[in-house]
Amino acid sequence: MRPGPESSFVRDRNGNMVNGLLVQKSRNRSGRDIERFYAFKPDGRRKYFGNSDDKPTAILKFRTWEAQQDGETVAVRSRRLKQAEVDGGLEAALKHREIEVTIDEDGSIEVDDLIGSDAFWEVVRSHILATPQLAAQKTGIEQLAYLHRLEPPPPSKALEEIISLYLDDKKGELTPKEWKNSRTWWDEFYGITGAKFVADLDREQFRRYRETIRGRRGDRSSVWVRSRFGKIKSVINYGLSELDLSPEDQIILKMVSLLKLPPKPTPDPKDITPQELTAILKKADEWMAALILTALNCAYGATDCRRLERSMIDFEKGVIRFDRTKAIGRVKGGVPRVAVLWKRTIAALRRIQTDHNHVFVSTYGRPVHVETIRRHWNELRQAAGVERDLEFGILRKSAQTAAASSKNPAVPYQQYQVLSGHAFKGVDDNYIRRNPRMVELACEAIERYYFRRKNEER
Repeated sequence: MRPGPESSFVRDRNGNMVNGLLVQKSRNRSGRDIERFYAFKPDGRRKYFGNSDDKPTAILKFRTWEAQQDGETVAVRSRRLKQAEVDGGLEAALKHREIEVTIDEDGSIEVDDLIGSDAFWEVVRSHILATPQLAAQKTGIEQLAYLHRLEPPPPSKALEEIISLYLDDKKGELTPKEWKNSRTWWDEFYGITGAKFVADLDREQFRRYRETIRGRRGDRSSVWVRSRFGKIKSVINYGLSELDLSPEDQIILKMVSLLKLPPKPTPDPKDITPQELTAILKKADEWMAALILTALNCAYGATDCRRLERSMIDFEKGVIRFDRTKAIGRVKGGVPRVAVLWKRTIAALRRIQTDHNHVFVSTYGRPVHVETIRRHWNELRQAAGVERDLEFGILRKSAQTAAASSKNPAVPYQQYQVLSGHAFKGVDDNYIRRNPRMVELACEAIERYYFRRKNEER
């Protein structure tokens, strides 16, 4: 018959738990409740040592039997000792071995041998591996009995597996440049950390990467640093969400939070003035004049000017419709860019017409490189005597400021947002493409400020 419910381990007269000794409660023929003390043998069967009528004897028998299972010889004496005899008798024993003595109020003693920690853990390991059920019984840790059912954790993921998954899944969403940068910056990440697997990473290596990218003297721009930190975080977070990682790998990868981005620089607008623009245009040839007017008129950067094609310009209607490859989530990644051209801009563009599809072409017959645009601009600025260090991108920012600051008439916020190529809630992309003249007030405000400035303007 299967035994009844089992309690926890038995406690001796001192309140100490007797690990390995269990109690089975039952009722005898006379109707009296009794407790029977037992333990499991290595083969899983039970061995009984007595009942609640003589609990101390049952505990003593159990400890004797337990010691014999480990091949020890145990001698048990049961006589009362006076305190002086206890102290004298133990003094010699303490010189030869480590023992622990418990003395009750009535003078009875209990002596337990102590073993070294290495030997102790060797016994623990052997019990867990050979007889997990017995180990669970002795330690009170029930889970040890089910160790054989557990599966080993998955091996640590290779960093190459994480980036490969990201690049494969995101190829249709990222621009070619973003896709290439993802590969380059990830290689840079594990080149600096020296890691090939997630398990190779630790807190110090994330810090090393952070300090290396930031630069010891802060000589790296915030945009340069933020772009790399942001990409590493994107790749790692994608791996955390899509891969079957071990708990250890998950903990390590979450240390990516150590890549704290440097604070964004405080905006410090320094727009080009009408006087500076006039001085630069006087020194410009036809090609540079057309480039400058287009950038200012349409709020373009150097990359936008390089990509501009003649098929995007309607000279008869005086408008440009240009889908700028910028954001994720739009149709083909194109952000609709529209502008209404000034007469002076149209005339300048007609003067540099060629058979090439792109508007701004280098002497080698290819779309002009952005670095070439910046170099020509800086040379022209210096020739015009403009001392302020204004980059070519100032034309786009100045156009945005002029449109936003117009007061007579005021330009709706919607217009200069669309002119800048920023998403605007409530304005459909197809509507922007079909109605380029929706930004006419913004373009007029820019021209009015730089070429026909009124007293009431800023």
